[in-house]
Amino acid sequence: MIKAFIPLVVLILSIGCIKTAEQVEREKKVENISGQMSDTQGLVANLLTQLKSMQSQLDKMNGKIEEIEHRQGQMTPENISRLNESVNLLKTQQETDSVQLLQIQNELKEQRAFLEKVTTSLSSVKTNNESSAKSSKKKKALKKMWPKP
Repeated sequence: MIKAFIPLVVLILSIGCIKTAEQVEREKKVENISGQMSDTQGLVANLLTQLKSMQSQLDKMNGKIEEIEHRQGQMTPENISRLNESVNLLKTQQETDSVQLLQIQNELKEQRAFLEKVTTSLSSVKTNNESSAKSSKKKKALKKMWPKP
């Protein structure tokens, strides 16, 4: 029986050692995984801080852009002076155009008056010619009726 007991004890001890080796191996795996998890957590924390700093930089840039847009929207003295110059130029151009328009209107009135005079004189010449033609026809008709002795 002792002979059977020794192999049984050896078998139990070897099985106990095998389980212990598996447990050690599992513990190593768990330690590796927990180490990786802590490293990953550290990386995530670093990424979050970088993301927050990038967000704050982006907010600063947005603020600067808004300030620049606001400044561009405001009228600078240079812009005002340029606009005043262009307004003055347009006013002088409008004044010269209105003077030229008045001159053209006056010339047109003069031409109309001249044309009216010409047409009235032409119509009077036409009526004179027609009346003289009628009177010459009458004279010819009278001469035919009463010849000279």
